[in-house]
Amino acid sequence: MADLHELIREFAKSAQRHHEATVEGNYKAANEAVDKINSIYKSLLENFSFEGRDALLPLTEDKNDAVALMALGYLLKYRPDHCMELLKRLSKKPGLIGFSAAQAIKRWKNGEWDVG
Repeated sequence: MADLHELIREFAKSAQRHHEATVEGNYKAANEAVDKINSIYKSLLENFSFEGRDALLPLTEDKNDAVALMALGYLLKYRPDHCMELLKRLSKKPGLIGFSAAQAIKRWKNGEWDVG
């Protein structure tokens, strides 16, 4: 079984890789990063249950906006008040981060959120 803290570190690294690949237009690398993130999330739940999922909570306020955004996405349906507050803050940022946060808010409000 993987170490909880190592899984959280890998989640953060993969979130950053996903963001960089998306900005570069490298859809293959972005998809690989998302696959890794999904695998990590599944492992968190299978091996650590709610403790594993909740271990992502500190990442929602990470200094790296790409990491925070990804963690917010996975925790939105479990911690909606906390996550929406932070998503609103990120939605004011320029570029891909702001756009992605705004889209997450829109999808949540429209009942279309299916992450996590």
